[in-house]
Amino acid sequence: MFDNNNMNRKKLFILSLLILEFVVIGSSININVSAQAYTLNLSENEEFIWQITELDLHIFKKVFGFEPDFEVGNQIKKLIRSIISTPNTYSLTVEEWDYGSNFNGNGTLAYYSVQKDPKNFNEEIFIPVPVADYLSEVDRLGILGSEYTLSGTTLKKRDKGVDGTRYTMTKIYDSRGILATEMYTDDDKDNRVIVRVDGTFIIPLGNTFFVFTGFSIIAVIFILIKKKQFHIKRN
Repeated sequence: MFDNNNMNRKKLFILSLLILEFVVIGSSININVSAQAYTLNLSENEEFIWQITELDLHIFKKVFGFEPDFEVGNQIKKLIRSIISTPNTYSLTVEEWDYGSNFNGNGTLAYYSVQKDPKNFNEEIFIPVPVADYLSEVDRLGILGSEYTLSGTTLKKRDKGVDGTRYTMTKIYDSRGILATEMYTDDDKDNRVIVRVDGTFIIPLGNTFFVFTGFSIIAVIFILIKKKQFHIKRN
């Protein structure tokens, strides 16, 4: 005869194991999510150049109270000399050339500390990847003040100039965590651009890109049609 009590104990034991397994799996998932590792997607000896692409000199002087030492077309350059990873940060030694500098000469050394943990975020030129996740976590933790807004990898901050003019600072990071665009716009003048800096390492997706893509698609279709006709003739 079967022992019903023994069978019930076995079923209860198996059920307990299953519940325990689900709890362990769920806990490990939460741990992995909360402890997501953010890394720096840079290499030593990489260089980056940014260029002034727009500048309204009159509004700039009015809003910030001084005359800029750059003009449209001027560039700055940064060369990664060394990257040291510590438990909490990436310490960067960067050789820099300011606006108007001779890029063929020696630059000056600067030091950056890139925070691995979003709770210690500071607005550096380089931030860890995945960028959208990192910034989203920064936003979720409430690190940013009420004057900030975040949309994907675009960070905006509203502020006031020395003359009371309301303006917005916009920082756009690319997929590698590099500041691709920094722009200041006059909120009181229909978002007129005060100054804009763009990375020259960014490939613009302009009309040329779409024309090239269109020709590529047409070429692929043409090849497929030719292949089909070839098979039909052979058959």
